[in-house]
This record gives sequence, structure tokens and C-alpha cells, in this order.
Amino acid sequence: MVVDKASSSGQARPLLPSDGVTAALMTSRHTLDGLDARLHDLGPLDEAASVTLLDRALRHSCFVSALVGWISAERQRHTVQC
Repeated sequence: MVVDKASSSGQARPLLPSDGVTAALMTSRHTLDGLDARLHDLGPLDEAASVTLLDRALRHSCFVSALVGWISAERQRHTVQC
């Protein structure tokens, strides 16, 4: 289960599984006290990692894959060589 952009413990708590078997991944820009969770402070991805992650996610759809290929070609066409 994924709980994205939780703003408070009170908001997140009712959304978490209580069966003791199901895992949950929660994202938040805030420290959420009282949830018996592990905090993993992540920094931003660099540009190459961001492009790779986005590319992999978007390629799951044939239509989007074609669009990504077109955008990549357009990006290369407009890139200035230093």
C-alpha cells in the first residue's frame, strides 16, 4: 500500500493497514510522530537519475513510449553542444 504526501499522523493513521501483514510506504514532507515507522530522508535525484526514473515509468504505456521517444528526439535536436 502507498500513502502519498501525508500531512500529519492523524491524516495517515486511518489509511494504514492494521492486519499486521500488509506493508505500507508513506511519503511526507513532515516528520510524522507516533506511527512506529522508519524514516528514510531522501535527497533529490540528479538530472540523469530523474530522467532514467521517468523514462522507465513512462515506458509501461505504448502511447507514452512513443511520446517519450519524440520528446527525446526533440530534446536532442534542440541541445546546444558546448
